[in-house]
Amino acid sequence: MDVEIEHDDLNKKFLTSLAPEWLMHTIVWRNKSDLDTMSLDDLYNHLKVYESEVQKKSEQNSQNMAFISSAKHNRGNEDVTTASVST
Repeated sequence: MDVEIEHDDLNKKFLTSLAPEWLMHTIVWRNKSDLDTMSLDDLYNHLKVYESEVQKKSEQNSQNMAFISSAKHNRGNEDVTTASVST
């Protein structure tokens, strides 16, 4: 049993599966008139051109978080531990 999936359906599912950072590109490509005839490979290759731009914007929107913990000992000493995480 062969099931043929239309290019349009396949491409839209692919665009929907992209991370939120790709939203603007997803909107543009979903409205392209040739999306129904374009192969998935072609769509992927067109989007691949923008990958570094999307990653750069994603890094600019990241935030740093710091975690601090402290513990007091019986002798009055205090240990402080810090860690930072980029999100």
